Amino acid sequence: MKRLRVAVAGVGGQGRIHLLNCLKLKNTEVVAVADRSKLVLSKVSQLGVKTYPKYRDMISKEKPDAVIIALPNYLHADCCLESSEHGCDILVEKPLAMNTEEGKHVADHIRETGVKLMVGMSHRFIKGCRKLKEEIEAGTLGHIDFASALFFTGPFFAGKRVPEWMFDPDKIGGSLLDAGCHIIDLLLWYFGEPDSTVGYTDSQFNLGYDDYAEVFIRFRNGVNASAVVSWRSRVPCYRVEIVGEYGRKIALSQKFGIFDMGIRRGLTTFITETISQRIKGQPFLPLGDYIYYEELNYFVRCILNDEEPKPSVDDWLKVSKIIDLTYKQNPIKERE
Repeated sequence: MKRLRVAVAGVGGQGRIHLLNCLKLKNTEVVAVADRSKLVLSKVSQLGVKTYPKYRDMISKEKPDAVIIALPNYLHADCCLESSEHGCDILVEKPLAMNTEEGKHVADHIRETGVKLMVGMSHRFIKGCRKLKEEIEAGTLGHIDFASALFFTGPFFAGKRVPEWMFDPDKIGGSLLDAGCHIIDLLLWYFGEPDSTVGYTDSQFNLGYDDYAEVFIRFRNGVNASAVVSWRSRVPCYRVEIVGEYGRKIALSQKFGIFDMGIRRGLTTFITETISQRIKGQPFLPLGDYIYYEELNYFVRCILNDEEPKPSVDDWLKVSKIIDLTYKQNPIKERE
């Protein structure tokens, strides 16, 4: 079996999940990881994986087939350029870049070098969200009038350690860029080209960036949609709803909206998912974490089969333009 030689840049958070999934997949070989934390590298080295403190050194010395990028937001674009320069295909966590201009620079470089790039919009792999996509394409809801997506999440839940870079607006961007991009991408995936966009942002925490945002999009096919993201809630919440002439469909998330599902339903889902994983021969995954496993598996198969993975850099640029427009309409001001 042909195996993809993979390197992981950043393994302190989401990158750790990607690393563990790479080790579980039969068609990947982890050649190295990079992280600036000595503690993180010490733990990873116990898995028998080679480590580097700098991703540039890792990429140039190991020459992997592909690089998975899970660094702090502000480093994504630079690592994409470095990976592309060495001919490595790329799976990069959202956001691809801090703004559209920076994203276009990455896109131009990707096209020049000919490498493949996938942006880690993992919500496309949520079972309920994929089911909604199938319902829309099958036309079972008839003409769709309205859609909404709600995502209350963030780094500030009680008991959760927040990395220092997340307090810097130049390094994180804000709730809309960091998390809202997921649900905007879903809406674009569902309904195609937008016709007009109106957005609103607010900052209650006074950190110099938005911790709440609303975006209203009218699509060329006549669908009206809203996307709401917040980092203020102490309880995660996730809900995507599509309303058509023949009814409505709702998607919840095992990963981000377990409280919406309820304890009994959540427990039933956990048991069902565990059984399903065993039947499929998959490794045990925490409730809802199948989305990252499926995402990575899809990316690896695309690269090995010489296929273009989605979402692409062009898909990201469409999302980025809406985010940039929203920020331009609503510059963040500190509360009195």
